[in-house]
Amino acid sequence: MGMDSDAIIMIDYLKLTKEETFDIVDKVNDHYSTFNDIETYYRYKKKKRLENLPSSLSLFGVGPENDLFNFPELAPKDMEFELVATSDKAEEGKILGRDYTNLLEITASFNVDANVGRSIRFCVREKTTGKYVGFLKLGSPVINIRPRNDYFGVKKTPLDLANKHFVNGFNIVPAQPFGFNCLGGKLIALICVCHEVREFVNNKYDDMEALFFETTSLYGSIKNISQYDGLKPFMRHKGDTISKLLLNLPDELYKDTRNFLVEKNGGPLYKTDKKLPTSVKMRTQDKIYSILKNNLKEYDSTKHAEFSELLKEKMAITTQKRYYISDYGFANTKDYIFGKTDKLIKKPNYDSYSFDNLISWWKKKAQKRWEKLRAEGRIRKDLEYWNSSNIETLDIIR
Repeated sequence: MGMDSDAIIMIDYLKLTKEETFDIVDKVNDHYSTFNDIETYYRYKKKKRLENLPSSLSLFGVGPENDLFNFPELAPKDMEFELVATSDKAEEGKILGRDYTNLLEITASFNVDANVGRSIRFCVREKTTGKYVGFLKLGSPVINIRPRNDYFGVKKTPLDLANKHFVNGFNIVPAQPFGFNCLGGKLIALICVCHEVREFVNNKYDDMEALFFETTSLYGSIKNISQYDGLKPFMRHKGDTISKLLLNLPDELYKDTRNFLVEKNGGPLYKTDKKLPTSVKMRTQDKIYSILKNNLKEYDSTKHAEFSELLKEKMAITTQKRYYISDYGFANTKDYIFGKTDKLIKKPNYDSYSFDNLISWWKKKAQKRWEKLRAEGRIRKDLEYWNSSNIETLDIIR
């Protein structure tokens, strides 16, 4: 059936043949049978993604060791840092977006995917060595998240307010072993909430007035601590998420299934709304499962029950995420965001949120950590990045 691109209707039921339904369901079943826990899933996804990366990821055509920081004998107190923004074309003082993505891909445990809505990407570079110590990517907030609603005392945060004032920390990743040796994850997290980054966001997007930063831990209830802990007063834990999501299908299966169903439908599978900062892949995947279950219900009730139970079982693999916020040093963000006052009030420690002050605050913590590890002989010295030789052995949770 044809569809008007300006009025795409969310479909409730797309008729498939029995053979088409069973073929797709079998492929989904095969995929989900390969893992039973979140660590195995991350490793499986990373292995698939590495197969598509170029053999040389160095900006200079050699190896990651030429770009990523690995100076375990350099004390944190002697380090200096700068932000390097990304660019779609060669530009002095910036890193190409594709190089940023490739370096982040081999550093992070998760797969690096494009986020919906705004996107602000930085590398953090140690100035005395010229090497990258970490990566951060900020963007539009998720539509709805329970801990945020509880914090603001609302059932659901109005979308216009979220888009105007909220910044989400999507990727906050230190290079390793810098992260382990020097609390590198805490450094990158602190930089996310500095005034300079907040002002960069406001200048890049005319409709932005960033006042509220949020992020969630990667591993959720697998670990009861996070790199964001211990960062008060700059960042605070404000509860845990409660939603459970199905882990994404592998890229090839997702694309093949989506393309087949879109062609079968004669157009997109759901109503588009550019204002919604939600994952296109997530919404499409949900619709794929809905279509499959509706058809299975008609063709084979037993298979329908088994498939529904499988999705429920795999959904349980995902974990609650720890939720963290920052108010950038403002005292009355709640009242200001919700229109109860038109005047922002700065906290006494507002100036402490500057880039330089946050780096100084981090250095004290990092120096103690580094000295302790050094005294105990536990400083890690080998650069850790994902490659085909260590895909089965490198720690997912680091």
